[in-house]
Amino acid sequence: MSMGWEFQWQRLDAIAGKLPEVSFLPIILRCHRDITVDRITRRHEDSDGTRSTAAQILAGHPHVWDYLEQLQRPDVRFVDAAQGAELVYTHTLKHLEDLARHAGVK
Repeated sequence: MSMGWEFQWQRLDAIAGKLPEVSFLPIILRCHRDITVDRITRRHEDSDGTRSTAAQILAGHPHVWDYLEQLQRPDVRFVDAAQGAELVYTHTLKHLEDLARHAGVK
């Protein structure tokens, strides 16, 4: 889910406030804009044009990139998505395992 809008975080905070027994861990995958554009372009090409182009996405939501780059929340974990898929998966899984360990989940 994209969390590039303040109202999404407000809704999430409201849910967390009403359900304190629920563990929530926002994870943001970050990489340089050039890498993101390249990946979106490849997905567009691989989809035979059924997925949006990078230009369409970035033009349609120009503030989202800046918002996420400036996001400062103590509950958010950031993963370097410029790495290979296996490393991104491993680092993301580690954050989830840490959450489970702190919550006492087995």
